[in-house]
Amino acid sequence: MIVTIHGRWRNHFAARALPCLGDKTIAVCPYLERYLIEDIKRPASTISMIPNVIDMGTLHPLGILGQVPIGTCPRIPEEILFVGRFSGQKGNVVRYLLKEIMPTVLKNYSTTIFRIVSSGALSEDRKMIEDLNRSLNREAVILNESGENLTALYQNASMIVGSGRVAMEGMACGRVVVAIGESSAPGIISQENFDSAFDSNFGDCGVWNLFLKENRLLQEISDLLLNPDKRENLGHWGREIVLKKFDVNKVANDIERIYKSYVA
Repeated sequence: MIVTIHGRWRNHFAARALPCLGDKTIAVCPYLERYLIEDIKRPASTISMIPNVIDMGTLHPLGILGQVPIGTCPRIPEEILFVGRFSGQKGNVVRYLLKEIMPTVLKNYSTTIFRIVSSGALSEDRKMIEDLNRSLNREAVILNESGENLTALYQNASMIVGSGRVAMEGMACGRVVVAIGESSAPGIISQENFDSAFDSNFGDCGVWNLFLKENRLLQEISDLLLNPDKRENLGHWGREIVLKKFDVNKVANDIERIYKSYVA
């Protein structure tokens, strides 16, 4: 049995004693590889770190594969896109954004929209959105409960707020990413912090609840709204990084090699 691990869980006896991690375990980021070895006490020889893969043919910026060139399709108003869920810790993330970050951002930037792509919103979540829109006297927060065409949503956003695969998909589409996940908030993904951000799967692992202690996200999102050239430059850089490190045609070979090694 081969198991891929995308997140961590409580270190309890069952996780260590039962064979739920199989004969071979694939961890999607360096932190999880260390977690399995150091906390869960799995033999290092049974762990392989292989990141999630991205189909760069499906996820691409405007201007690739015959589409409208970048810069010819104005994105007005500016749109901040969050893709996640309202359940579990990730639900706490979007509620944190709605309570602590977005009221100030949307007040200061009166044409900016915060679009949430998520299912499972509770009645109190909907009320929070309605109350925020009412206080701003406009539909500043939009809830999309279906993400059928995520590529188009990524392409037309001014920035992506998310973690894990969402961060990688946003970068593949040439968008700047502000990473905040279940455990931490790496913030704007750039060359300077890429390695540490990837180590935590862009915020889904690592230091617990870092985003609750640091309010720099407000400053970083505001900075990006004020600097479209910075957004564009980071977007181009991000796509090149994803193409180099996470392209399906490269990473899938590593996954296939593990499965083939167990075929008699």
